[in-house]
Amino acid sequence: MNWIDSYYEALEFFYFEPQHMRRKKKVNPELQKAVKLAKTSSDFDTVKKRLRVMEVTLNHNINQFFFLAPDSLRNKVFEVVFGPAFEGTFRLHGREQSYFGRENVMQPDFLFTSEEAVVSIEMKVTSQSSIDQVMKYALLGFVLEKQEQEQQHKQHYLMLLGRGSFMQQFKDGFRAEDDLKQAVTESVISNFVFKNRKWLGDGKRFSEIFRAMKIASWNYQSFAKFLQEARPSDLDKSLGAEVCRKLFDGLSEEFTLRKLA
Repeated sequence: MNWIDSYYEALEFFYFEPQHMRRKKKVNPELQKAVKLAKTSSDFDTVKKRLRVMEVTLNHNINQFFFLAPDSLRNKVFEVVFGPAFEGTFRLHGREQSYFGRENVMQPDFLFTSEEAVVSIEMKVTSQSSIDQVMKYALLGFVLEKQEQEQQHKQHYLMLLGRGSFMQQFKDGFRAEDDLKQAVTESVISNFVFKNRKWLGDGKRFSEIFRAMKIASWNYQSFAKFLQEARPSDLDKSLGAEVCRKLFDGLSEEFTLRKLA
C-alpha cells in the first residue's frame, strides 16, 4: 500500500459505515437499512474501480500531494511548464475560500499565489476546456488582485493539466496559446465583461490580465516523468528523502493505474 491507497481505504470505511457521516441525534430508519446493506455488501470493489476513474478523486490526490511536497517543488513545476524561473514562495489556497462573495461562481482546481504571480491549474481527465473557462481564470485573477488591494499588478498563469497536447485540451483544437488568444476578439471580451460587470467594472484591467496571461498545457505523462527525475536517490537515507520518495512514487503509481501515464 501507499499513501493514495490509504485515501481509498478511508473512503471504504465510510462506504461500509455511513452512519459516522451523520449526527447521532436521531437515526433514520432508512439510514439504518442502508448501513445494514452496506455491511453485508461485497460490492466495494466495483465502487473502488469507479472512484479511481473519477476526476474529483484524482483532484484530491494531487491536492494532497502539493500540500505535502516541498514548497520549492511548486516553483520547479511552474518553471518546467512555463519556462522562466519562478521566484518567491507560492501559497496553495484551499477550497474554503470564496473569490466571488456568496455566489462563488468560480472554483479553481488549484490556485497558487506569490507576491508577484498567480498560477491556476485546470485539471481534466476526459473532458476538455473552452475559451469561456480560460476567461473565467482571468476573471479569478482580477478578483484576487482586487481583494488583496495591492498596488502592483501580478503576472497571471494558467496550466491545463490533462491528456495529450495543448490542442487536445480544447474542443476547438487550438494548437497553441497564440491561436486561442487570436480567437478571442475584442467583442468577445466586451460580451464577457458585460455579463460579469458586477465584478469587472469597465473591464480594462481584466482585458490586460487575459491578454498577458501565460497559458500552457502539461500532460500526466510529463508530470510522471518530472516526478521520476525529481525523486531523491535511494542512496539518500535522510528522513526527508524517504518521505519524498513515498510521496512521488504514490502519485506516479496512481497515474499508471489510471492509464494516464
